[in-house]
Amino acid sequence: MGKKVEGSSYMSQNPNRHIYTKIYTENNVTLDKIISSYDRWLINFYFSLIDKYGTGKDVLDLCCGSGSLLLPKFHLMKSAIAVDFSSMMLNALKRNLIGVIPDNLKLILGDANYLALEEGIVDFVYSITSLYHIPNVDKAIREAGRVLRPGGIAALELGNLYSINTIVCDRYFKEQSWAKSYHIPYHDMRRFLSQAGLKVLEQRSFQLTPNYGVPRSLFYLQPVAGRYLKRILGVTIHGRMLDEYISSLWPLKFFSFRHMFICQKQ
Repeated sequence: MGKKVEGSSYMSQNPNRHIYTKIYTENNVTLDKIISSYDRWLINFYFSLIDKYGTGKDVLDLCCGSGSLLLPKFHLMKSAIAVDFSSMMLNALKRNLIGVIPDNLKLILGDANYLALEEGIVDFVYSITSLYHIPNVDKAIREAGRVLRPGGIAALELGNLYSINTIVCDRYFKEQSWAKSYHIPYHDMRRFLSQAGLKVLEQRSFQLTPNYGVPRSLFYLQPVAGRYLKRILGVTIHGRMLDEYISSLWPLKFFSFRHMFICQKQ
C-alpha cells in the first residue's frame, strides 16, 4: 500500500460524503432490519459470492459502510481491506468488531475513485449497493481492476440510468436528503468493465421496478413500487427470484436497475 492519492480533494466534491457522514447513521445501512423474503434472498446471494470468491483470499470490500457484508464473512478470509469515504461508517465498523482490529484487517478512509493501494494486492474485490452513489464510476471500476491480481475476481454491482429507479432516487435526494445517485447506461457498464481489464464471467439483473416505495410527489408510480408487488417478485423458482427472471429478459434488462457483474482480471 502507499499509492499517492491524486484526487484527495475529490471526496469533498461528492455530496454523498456529507450525507453518509453527517446525515445517515449506521441504521441506514444495517442489514439487521431486513425482513422481507425478497431482501433476504438478495443478502444471501451477496454472501454466497463472498463465500465463493473470498474464502482463503486477500479481499477488498470497496465502499464497506459499517461492515454489514464484511464482518459476517471475515473469518473465512486470509486478509481484508475495508475502504469507505465516511469516517462515521468506518467508526461504526470498528464498534461492530467489538474488540481490537485484527492484524489481517485494514480500515482505510478514502475514495473509491482514487484508492491509496498498490497494484495487484488482492484476489477478490467486491462493491455492493454502493457504486451507483459515486460520480465518474468508471474510475472506481478501473481502480477495482488495478488492485486485483491477474486472474482475480471482482463482484461489482452497478445501477442503470434508464430505469424507473433513477426517477425515484433523484426525487428522494431532492426532497428527503437521500444519497444522490449517479447511475449509468447499461451499455456503459460493460464498456467500463472491459476498459478496466475485467472480463465478465456472469451477470445477474434485478429490480425492473422500485420495490422500496416512492415519495408522495411520485404517487402515480405507487402501483409498481408497493410491498405487495415486491412479495410477488420475491417468489423463488429453481433458486432464483421471479424478479431476476423478469429483469433479465431482453429487452427488459436494459431498463432494470440493479446489475451484478462477476468479472475476472485479465
